[in-house]
Amino acid sequence: MTAILMLAAVRSRVVVWACLALAPACGAAPTSPESTPPSEPGVVLAITAQPQSQTIVPNGRATLTVGAVGTGPLRYQWFAESEGGLAGQVVSDATASTFTTPALVSTTRYWARVSDAVGTLDSGRATVTVDGGAPPASPSPPSGTAPTITGQPQSVAVAAGEPATFTVTATGTAPLTYQWYTGTSGQTGGAISGSTSPTHVTPPLLVSQTFWVRVSNAWGSSDSSTVSVTVTAVASPAPVGGANPAWEDEVVTLVNQRRAAGATCGGTVYGPAPALVMNAALRAAARSHSEDMARQNYFSHTSLDGRTFSQRITHAGYAGASPWGENIAGGQSSSAAVVSAWMNSAGHCANMMNPSYRAIGVGYAYRAGSTYGHYWTQDFGGS
Repeated sequence: MTAILMLAAVRSRVVVWACLALAPACGAAPTSPESTPPSEPGVVLAITAQPQSQTIVPNGRATLTVGAVGTGPLRYQWFAESEGGLAGQVVSDATASTFTTPALVSTTRYWARVSDAVGTLDSGRATVTVDGGAPPASPSPPSGTAPTITGQPQSVAVAAGEPATFTVTATGTAPLTYQWYTGTSGQTGGAISGSTSPTHVTPPLLVSQTFWVRVSNAWGSSDSSTVSVTVTAVASPAPVGGANPAWEDEVVTLVNQRRAAGATCGGTVYGPAPALVMNAALRAAARSHSEDMARQNYFSHTSLDGRTFSQRITHAGYAGASPWGENIAGGQSSSAAVVSAWMNSAGHCANMMNPSYRAIGVGYAYRAGSTYGHYWTQDFGGS
């Protein structure tokens, strides 16, 4: 009974086959809530020709065909699946045995679903591979020649306060570019801003310095040898006692020249730093300490009364921002000599090159018969 009821709900052809299988004597059509007359067996649905995978160029199209037989009429629906996308996306209006894809830019898989009066059957998947082919070969770079320096800049000597001029000549494929530096050839920490021509003219100099230039183009670069400018300093007469404001101002000028050029202090490279401005309170603190060391014949950052440099700076009325710092020196009989001595000491050099400092005070004092005779103090502030 159960088998008859279930079979009565399907189509007429299946009912006839079930009757032949289950009822030895089937003289009459079976009954069910929806009785259908028997019919002749149809053709079993089958795919006779699978759609074939293809390879196309970007924005190309592919034509796919599926072959099938079954109890007609046959119905078709094509589906697509992009690489990395969702499977089984219905392709709109693709309802024939032959289907032409839209223009494709990425590899896509397609298959067809074929239906007849009895059921449905899916074809195999056909992959349409989009292949752009080998990328075009990069054009060969134009031929050219790296720079060669044909005329090295030459070392010179100038009087204190005079500029120096250096010139380099080079050959190579144009355009050639130039960059001048302070320091030793190959060390690029001392690039001189704006000095980008074959000739470099220094500002007025009070201390000896070294320079070099790099010549470059699209094919390479060439570094010049290191050249020097020797400055012949004319020492001012040492005062009998007390301060020397001209020397103190000269120290500020020399320090700012070093800061503008950048320097290496004990292995640490410092780039160009802003110029320092002489501050009256810092100058008073520095001068007072130099005079105290000369008068009492001692050499220390701590005064004989126990005051530290920061206490002396505060006592002088300076209220600028931190950081604060101090350098002292003794025995140097000119501004150029004391700046060179400080630059040759890693800690003193680092103080003078510290970009956090914006203000400076310089104090000088001389006392005959003292241990060092000449006493120097630099006090630094953040503003």
